[in-house]
Amino acid sequence: MVVPKMSQLRAGISVNIVLKADQPTGRLTSGCIADILTRGDHPRGIKVRLQDGKIGRVQSLSSSTAILGGTSSSNPTSPDLSQASLPGQQVGGSMRSGNGHFKMQDDYRNDPVPSESLSLEDYIKPAKQKRKRKNNAATAEPRESQEQNQALLESEFPKIDSALVAAMLLEYPTLAEARAVLQALS
Repeated sequence: MVVPKMSQLRAGISVNIVLKADQPTGRLTSGCIADILTRGDHPRGIKVRLQDGKIGRVQSLSSSTAILGGTSSSNPTSPDLSQASLPGQQVGGSMRSGNGHFKMQDDYRNDPVPSESLSLEDYIKPAKQKRKRKNNAATAEPRESQEQNQALLESEFPKIDSALVAAMLLEYPTLAEARAVLQALS
């Protein structure tokens, strides 16, 4: 059996598919195509989603294939076309026009590219700016003063490592704040 080509399929066409679970048995399920999931022709059949949500590979066109998106006896959940009486009302994969005839929806892939197309740079977020510390170079104490403060805190807290004392002085802008944290740690 030769499977239908991509050019033969579109939304609303009735087809027979084989579900993944039915591949060993080859049992066919009928229904109308809602979406085509495969990009091109496939040797085992083009993968589609039916209007009832079932997904499988198309094995053949259904004998009840119609532009109307007809129902199948094995697909009781297909829409009842007699209820679609309003112009422009959606029915499955087709639209009912004002004169009662059905027309197929246009494929969005054939839409023209918008004239205001965005570039890749429009989607890139700017890099985050690093937060400046309160104790930056403009307001920093002279190096000798920082060394004196570290020596003072090391003498006050002899059990705390000198690297931790230095880190506290860098993290907290004032000597009093650094001292308070070191007191809490000891």
